[in-house]
Amino acid sequence: MHYKIADGIYWVGVVDWDIRNFHGFTYTTSRGTTYNAYLIVDEKPTLIDTVPQQFYDEMLANIKEIIKPEEIAYLIANHGELDHSGSVVNILKAAPKAKLVCSTHCQGTLKRYFGSRLGRDSAVATQDYQFDPQVVKTGQSIKIGKRTLKFIEAPMLHWPDSMFTYLPAVALAMAGAPAEALASSEPPAKHGSAQAGDETDAILFPNDAFGQHIASSARFADQIDETVLMDEAAKYFANILAPFGSLIVKKIEEVQKMNIPINMIAPSHGLIWRSDSGVPPQAGRTHQRINPGKIIQSYLDWSKGETNGGVVIVYETMWGGTAKLARALADGITAEGVKVNIYQVPGTDRSDIIKEILLNRGLLVGSSTHNNDMLPNLAGLLYDLSGLRIKGKIGAAFGCFGWAGGAIEAIEEELKETTVEVVNALPGVKFSPAPEEIAKTVEFGKDFARRVKAKNGTSSQK
Repeated sequence: MHYKIADGIYWVGVVDWDIRNFHGFTYTTSRGTTYNAYLIVDEKPTLIDTVPQQFYDEMLANIKEIIKPEEIAYLIANHGELDHSGSVVNILKAAPKAKLVCSTHCQGTLKRYFGSRLGRDSAVATQDYQFDPQVVKTGQSIKIGKRTLKFIEAPMLHWPDSMFTYLPAVALAMAGAPAEALASSEPPAKHGSAQAGDETDAILFPNDAFGQHIASSARFADQIDETVLMDEAAKYFANILAPFGSLIVKKIEEVQKMNIPINMIAPSHGLIWRSDSGVPPQAGRTHQRINPGKIIQSYLDWSKGETNGGVVIVYETMWGGTAKLARALADGITAEGVKVNIYQVPGTDRSDIIKEILLNRGLLVGSSTHNNDMLPNLAGLLYDLSGLRIKGKIGAAFGCFGWAGGAIEAIEEELKETTVEVVNALPGVKFSPAPEEIAKTVEFGKDFARRVKAKNGTSSQK
């Protein structure tokens, strides 16, 4: 069913309660997800994004609860990835007068995905749809009635084709170079819901930015537990957007310089962030409104490598020696008043570990030696981490070996590839640590904790 998020603006997406892996098997979604699509009802009804093709019928039913699909005048494709574009062709068939609007890169993405169903040549009509999108750039806008949509290209957040759509408050409609207006062959249907100065406008539709993978009957961020919300938002950033931290900072600063009000951020996955616009809280709700500024600031902090100063210990072991070292390191770190968590691989989910690495300053990685290298499950984690290039970390290696080493050296090389600042490793331990080696390991943990506090710019854990 649909959900009204503001006057004349509706969520018409789908909740996927069952999905447990995303982007293939690179990201676990233990809480499910949503595919958010938004319908703006004005003189020219506009649909922003779609859902995976297998959920098309459900989205269409949601739309039909509000308007006839054939009344849709514009379909905005903020991003060409199939979890958002999967139903583009179906919608264009159901709404034959609708104009597809996308970025230049997204035009290419959709051509490659849908091939002849769209027509690889924009001049070639097919049985399904003649592919002739209206390509927009930053600063261009489309007037859909009392409301105007403005577009902000956001390449590599997280694909080259990514784009934000901004809906100003009617009285604050932004100046800009209007995109070419294509007249319909018939007068547009009249839908009068937008009012000048409507405080519930000023909505940013950023597609894959600011999202979370959470399946919920709630639609707004303040309707669920904030700890769960921010945990999933951090996991989403760490596993999807972390490689683009410098671009994220630049894009946020660019939007801030536009000096546009943002009352609501409506992402393509998860819950919608909204400011306190004076609407009384729902009966029985104890959660406070979570201002969109909170997630914007979190993205800036995560992009710059600003953390809570704790330590993550990750290890893989064969016969338990490396596990003993991990616990001794934790004892030393705790003695210095620094928060620490230990994660064993592969027993802990990889994408959850990556989220914890994002949120902490220190990273200690340990492994038994296997074939003169680290163990394979840990190697997979570090390979993944090297591509994510999470900023602002300090780290070291540790581990046990039998007759020959190799794991510690291999870990150090991988850590350097991940942009971690690597300090001298704990000396390798043969087979299993003796009491005196455990004591030295505790001292190493204390020293590492002090380094973390210095890196964090404080003498004690915040």
